[in-house]
Amino acid sequence: NWLVDPPRPGDPCELQVRHRARPTPATLLRLDGDEAEFALEASVAAIAPGQSLVAYRGDVVLGGGVIEGAVRGLPILAA
Repeated sequence: NWLVDPPRPGDPCELQVRHRARPTPATLLRLDGDEAEFALEASVAAIAPGQSLVAYRGDVVLGGGVIEGAVRGLPILAA
């Protein structure tokens, strides 16, 4: 769910996976309809399907979604 115009592939952002976690720098890799794929610059422990994530650019909330899958070393897929 985007609250502003969605970023374009290659655009940087920050992703927050847990309520009290710090946002982690990421890059949007792919945006296809309701799905977005992100690459994190640093690993985040225990990302699991069903968790929510929020995308930021600085203090601006870009949007959020539910994680469909994540693999260490591979992008996060969220819808």
